[in-house]
Amino acid sequence: MITTETIEEFYRSRPYANPNGLSLNNAGAGHINIFSRNVWSKRGEGGYAQRDFYKVSLVIGEGTINYAEKWIAIDRPALIFSNPLVPYSWEALSSDQEGWFCLFTEAFIQSRENRGTLNDSPLFRAGVTMCSFLVRPRWRRYRRSSGK
Repeated sequence: MITTETIEEFYRSRPYANPNGLSLNNAGAGHINIFSRNVWSKRGEGGYAQRDFYKVSLVIGEGTINYAEKWIAIDRPALIFSNPLVPYSWEALSSDQEGWFCLFTEAFIQSRENRGTLNDSPLFRAGVTMCSFLVRPRWRRYRRSSGK
C-alpha cells in the first residue's frame, strides 16, 4: 500500500526544515516554501509515497526518480515536477547533490487569480513525464551567474 505524506507530516518528520515555525498557511491561503538541496539531500528526501502537495525541483546531481512503476535516470541538470496524484521517490547516486526545490499546496494556487487546478497543467498532468532536462546553453548561463 502506498502511503500519502501530508504537508504537516513533511515538517513533523523533518523539524530542521522549518526551524522558525513557518505557518502551514504562510501565503494567506495555502503554503509555499523553498529549500536548498545541497543541505537537504544529506539528510534524505523520503521514501516512495504520494504527497498531498506539489513540488518543483532543480536537480543538480546524479540519481534516479522512481514514479508510477517507471524510473528516470538523472545524469545532468533537470527540472522535476511532482504532484499529489503520482507517488514517487528519489534515489541519489552521487554524494554531490545541489539545486533547489519548492513545495506548495493546491490551496496556495487556488488562492491566486488562477481558479483552475494544477492537475490540468501540462507540467503536473498525470501520465506526463515529470522530468525535463536542461538544455546546455541555459545550464552554462546558470553556472556562470551563480559562480559555479
